Amino acid sequence: MRKKLLIAAAIILLLLLSFIGMLQYRQYSSYKVPVHAGAQTIIKVNVDDFIKIFLRNYGLDFKKKITKKDKQEKETSLNTGIWLPGNIFIYNISSLGPGNLFCTLPMYDQQEFLIFAKEKWKFTFVETAGIYYGSNAAGSFTAACNKDFISLAWTPSKEKVAP
Repeated sequence: MRKKLLIAAAIILLLLLSFIGMLQYRQYSSYKVPVHAGAQTIIKVNVDDFIKIFLRNYGLDFKKKITKKDKQEKETSLNTGIWLPGNIFIYNISSLGPGNLFCTLPMYDQQEFLIFAKEKWKFTFVETAGIYYGSNAAGSFTAACNKDFISLAWTPSKEKVAP
C-alpha cells in the first residue's frame, strides 16, 4: 500500500512540475515574437496572470456566471487560428501618431484566421506575395498575416497604417 501511495505521489508531482514547466516555456517563447524596430512605447500584457485572475474571480465553471440568462440562440464558435503566447506586447511606432496601437501574435493556422476575421471582424483581405492584408469597413482595424505571424493595427483616427 505504501509503495502505491509513493508512486501516486510521484506521478502527481511530475504532472505538477511538467505543468509549471509548460507555463515557464510559454513565458520564455513569448519573447521570441517580433516587435517592430521603430516601437516607441511597449506595453506587456501577461496573459497567464490574466487567466489566473479570471479563474480566481469566476471559478472553473465561469460560463454560467458570465452568460446572460435570457440568451436563446447559440453562436457557433470559430477557431481563431491564433496562438496566444504567455505575454502579448502592444506598442506604438514613433513614425506614426501615438494613438495608433500595434500587436504581433504567432499564428498556427492561417486559413482558420482568415475565416475567423472575415466572419467576426468583417475583414476584406488582399493577398500579395504570400502575405494577406486586410481591414474592416471602417478602416480603424487592420491586419497583415503570413504563415507564421499576424500583425494587428488599431487606429482611432482612421489613419492609413500598414501593420
